[in-house]
Amino acid sequence: MCRHRVVFIGIVSLIFLIGCSSSDSPDEKSADSSTIKQSQNKYIIAVVGSGVSSTTRPQEPTYARSVAAGESIMRGIRTAFYNSTQCREINAFIDLDSLDTGARIDIAKERAQALQKEPRVLAVIGHVTSGETRAAAPIYAEAGIPLIIPIGVSVTTVLPPNTPDSSSERFTNYLRVLPNTKWQAHALAYYVKTLADSVKGPFRCDLISDTSSGVYEYSKFLSKEVSMLLDKLGLIYKTREINSDNTGAMLDVARLIAQDKVSAVIYCGYSTSAPNFLGDLKEAFSENGSTTVPGGRPKVILTSACLNPKTPLAPQGFDVSLLFPLPDIDSLPKKSSEDWNLLNNAIKDSPGQSYEIAGYAAMRILA
Repeated sequence: MCRHRVVFIGIVSLIFLIGCSSSDSPDEKSADSSTIKQSQNKYIIAVVGSGVSSTTRPQEPTYARSVAAGESIMRGIRTAFYNSTQCREINAFIDLDSLDTGARIDIAKERAQALQKEPRVLAVIGHVTSGETRAAAPIYAEAGIPLIIPIGVSVTTVLPPNTPDSSSERFTNYLRVLPNTKWQAHALAYYVKTLADSVKGPFRCDLISDTSSGVYEYSKFLSKEVSMLLDKLGLIYKTREINSDNTGAMLDVARLIAQDKVSAVIYCGYSTSAPNFLGDLKEAFSENGSTTVPGGRPKVILTSACLNPKTPLAPQGFDVSLLFPLPDIDSLPKKSSEDWNLLNNAIKDSPGQSYEIAGYAAMRILA
């Protein structure tokens, strides 16, 4: 089955032209996690992924890692859809639907196949994990359904099946909110080169990858790309692996970093473990008696997968940088900005500010 759809910015104008009848702004409804909404007089923007709607919480480690991100993304999407001026102009004609996947590849495919057969679907926002996105992307591409990827950064998620990673071929129906891992690797490597050039004397970098369940695919690919670029730039570095499920092992690696007086640490991991890793580094340098390294204070560089305001970005004695963060809420124009006011209210008690901004941004792209 193949249908052609058009990605459009003026979605309101198009709906008016085809004569859809308006209704009162919809109240937010509790979404069924397995079926598509049946309001036949409305189009659908579907949000698909782990944690976006399910009321049950399977205990698989991968799901446990992605569900909080999915919930935060959905909060951001709902905040934009039901409250922003631009989205209020369309939500009388469009239903926001959420389909949970439980972080399972087979269910991700099932959801995509169901959406492919539904002519009312205008666009999909999802999925939460790269594995799910990779499985579902060909199905959306076949139907020409626009796919907005809020936080997935793996290069392979948008490659046609059996296409080499090095290929320039991509699906044409997608848009990322965050840059992919290849772009991130270049930014990481050249940022470290800038740091190294500013240091008089020895400079060493440690590249940390996480082998724990659900993180390894992302971490392995990113650290491999960074490693190749560091080699090309002639930088001295050491690769280390940690399993963030093993807190004792993380502290052991942190102690090695402190003993070696490493100037910069690139952490290719997730937001769930970044605070613990930073805490272990602080403890290890404290045990070592000094936080002074060649170049001054240790530099810790986190990747986009660490988007979480609970991550302490300035622990005592360290300089911590977050690569490719979405705009911090306080960087937006205050008071005069509707977006700032809506987001500020939505994230008051939220543990996932940046993920919510990713969801908000994904929804505003469509509006």
